[in-house]
Amino acid sequence: MAQQTDQTGRGKGLFFDLDGSTASAGATMAWAWNSVGATGCSRNGKGALIAGAFVPRIALSLPQESGSGSDASWRISDYVGSTTTRTAGEIVGENVWFSTAFNAYANKVPTLPFDHHDLAGLVAPRPLLAIENTDYAWLVPLSSYGAMSATKLINHALGADAHFGFSQVSGHAHCSFPSSQQPDLDAYVNRYLKNQTSTGGAAVAPIFRTIGGLCESV
Repeated sequence: MAQQTDQTGRGKGLFFDLDGSTASAGATMAWAWNSVGATGCSRNGKGALIAGAFVPRIALSLPQESGSGSDASWRISDYVGSTTTRTAGEIVGENVWFSTAFNAYANKVPTLPFDHHDLAGLVAPRPLLAIENTDYAWLVPLSSYGAMSATKLINHALGADAHFGFSQVSGHAHCSFPSSQQPDLDAYVNRYLKNQTSTGGAAVAPIFRTIGGLCESV
């Protein structure tokens, strides 16, 4: 987080990479810094969203292309179906990501007491930017879009519209972050990790976009 070997380490380290090498904080303050972000792609994106939901210290959650078991809805994924979709029934046999208690619902998803729009809603009102990719059927773009549309309403109810974002584009390999999403990422990192505001101190403009030809229905 901050170098602290001798005087040559002043202004060096991850804290100062974000806040600038001339920041007034000393190394001990940098190590105590509590603006923490959680990010990762694919299975690590699932972990980033779950960490953001259950660890209040996380100031910004940035799951990338995390799909089923993260920013996608089990119910919608079941509706989409197909051999490539990662449904609850498929994913419980794929890995040990979820408690064995989830197995009982794997083939009767409609009886689940909650879904993943609720998980993402646990992050609110803290900031969340979900980053997705429409090029992969197993990421179930419609499912992520549907779940995050519901999470958007949760944030709206809490008066935290600007804290929630969803960006879903195509044209790149899985977990290869595209330049088209860089402005979205920069806006959230600059505001919610670096504490930078736009001219006049305005909040980040809400980001909710897809190129998948989908539309919200309220």
